[in-house]
Amino acid sequence: MKNSKWIKTLLSTVVCASMATAVVTSSACKETTKKPGGDGSTHTHNYTWVADEDGKNCHQECNADGECDAKVKPSQAHVDLKNNATQADGADGKCDNCGATVQQGDEYDIIKTSVDFKAAANELAGAETTANQTVGSGGYTYGGKFYFSEGGRFEPGKSCINTQKRDIRITLGGIENSIKIVGQGASGTAGDVVLKDANDKEWGKATSTGNGTPISIAVENLPAGVYTLVSGTSVRISELSISEKLEKSEAAGISVTASKVDFLKGEDFSAAGLTVILNYENGRKDTLSASDYTVTQSVDKNTAGKYTVTVKYKANENFTDTYDVYVYTIDSIEMHTIGYLNKKQVTLQQATVTGTAVTADYLTVKGKGTVEGRSCTFNLPASALEVTLPDVSSEGEKTVNYSVKTDYTTDGKTLNGSYKVAVKSKKTVADNKVEVTVGETGDFKTLTQAVQYLKACNYESKVNKVIKLQAGTYTEKVWLDIDNVTLVGGGENIDDTILTYSLVEGDADALSGSLWGLDCATLHVTGTNFKAYNLAIRNDFDYINNANKYSGNQAAQGLALTLDTDGAVLFKCHLYGNQDTRREQMERPGQREQLGQMERRAQREQMERQAQRGRREQMERPGQREQPDLLVSLAREQLFHLHPGFRFP
Repeated sequence: MKNSKWIKTLLSTVVCASMATAVVTSSACKETTKKPGGDGSTHTHNYTWVADEDGKNCHQECNADGECDAKVKPSQAHVDLKNNATQADGADGKCDNCGATVQQGDEYDIIKTSVDFKAAANELAGAETTANQTVGSGGYTYGGKFYFSEGGRFEPGKSCINTQKRDIRITLGGIENSIKIVGQGASGTAGDVVLKDANDKEWGKATSTGNGTPISIAVENLPAGVYTLVSGTSVRISELSISEKLEKSEAAGISVTASKVDFLKGEDFSAAGLTVILNYENGRKDTLSASDYTVTQSVDKNTAGKYTVTVKYKANENFTDTYDVYVYTIDSIEMHTIGYLNKKQVTLQQATVTGTAVTADYLTVKGKGTVEGRSCTFNLPASALEVTLPDVSSEGEKTVNYSVKTDYTTDGKTLNGSYKVAVKSKKTVADNKVEVTVGETGDFKTLTQAVQYLKACNYESKVNKVIKLQAGTYTEKVWLDIDNVTLVGGGENIDDTILTYSLVEGDADALSGSLWGLDCATLHVTGTNFKAYNLAIRNDFDYINNANKYSGNQAAQGLALTLDTDGAVLFKCHLYGNQDTRREQMERPGQREQLGQMERRAQREQMERQAQRGRREQMERPGQREQPDLLVSLAREQLFHLHPGFRFP
């Protein structure tokens, strides 16, 4: 057997500390000699074959009682053909001399393969990405061993695959195989995750009782074949690996995968993140270190075009592979005003107080270029932009102009844009209140501008800041981090005034590329004592037309409102969103106990107001009867604090 290695086994009751010793005796080798230390006595040597510690050879040594000065016989290779018999009728897998059995591991490779979920998402996207990637029609095969059914969702931000109740097929080809699966529930619905073979035989099972429930399946000694992981509920699998015992083979070549192949003009070429694999005929794959190969390239960073990079294996220069890189100039641009940094929304400045400088911080300009039919979008660096800031010494709507330097554009094309900044004098506080209006004829055109203005004014925290929104639809994502703010919708009906945006958990941020979490809400409040009256807050992400990306029973969450604050009150408000439409992050000791006090106080105040007006059970308008109870119900559901002295403007 080629490159056979032998292991030591027990063939009788003779045991050594480090090896098992066979008791086959050679009758052809007998001689007498003195025992050392001597009484002068002699004995007949009883030579016994023993397996060497290297596992490949065996030797003879005297097995007589007591110490013996006879030399150990020279080692020789194991032999497994008794009396010169053929392999067909003589070989039994044991050495003819010492009886040790062959260790097949030296003729086999143990091949371990696991899914790199981030790499899989990149492959599906056709570029490096942090956005979730849903498997499309026809499914997706990874590494030749794993097949993911249509609808499963790779989530690179979580380094996992969300099965979305879709199956995963695993192909095993070794004489011995194992599978390991680790993850957690991704749905509120309980269900089983079962590993089955082609004959529907069950080899392993884990049960998820709900979101976050740990699951694990580990099965060894599996025969070769195709196995299916059947998801009875959505689970996020963070480890999916196999081990196969395959016959040894020679190295066959290298393969190269580059994590970065797209470069903006002027950007230095880098092979960082390059993965080079030494492939064997049996499927074994060894990852090479950077010292094992050379990289040859002639990329001109100042000239747009396609370039070829060559990678060569140092130990065998016949083993080479190439990949293409692209250098782009910019054909078109688009601007973004919000970003997600350090788990917090950041917003381009669009309002300020007279005389206070405005900045272009968080201005995100994306540029798109195309090379030989391949397109790529870049966040343009500040060095590629020219920005002109306005004079803010007087009130008015000012303009910020920006343009892309022609060194970065295709054929020196002119690409520019602009945005507005509202400049207002600081308003005077009266009766501990300041008021601004938003709308076509208001102080500001957007809620974002109003919030930024109030923040720039730097009013004391205790000042009540009232923002009145004229009836209409405001499409913007707002992070409200000011205390004592009241939003008031100006329409006759709740839905006459709408604050809306379209963003869901798992979407990539335009500025940093980070994935939005539950901070994706249209309105995120961190300021204390927030109040809202007579308006609708919506997250209008279009799930119907994006079903191929957000499918299954655990679609990404599209929140309308997140309250990371205390003392919040909503009155006559509608919230629209997908799954967990509103979210409260604030928790304090005793909060649940205070809920009962809130309810009782609200009920008591309702009764006192009715008694004072002399109409205990009478109401002025249809629907008014339900409103105090609605306030209590809202408190019960959301655990907010109510303020007995609060009055809506």
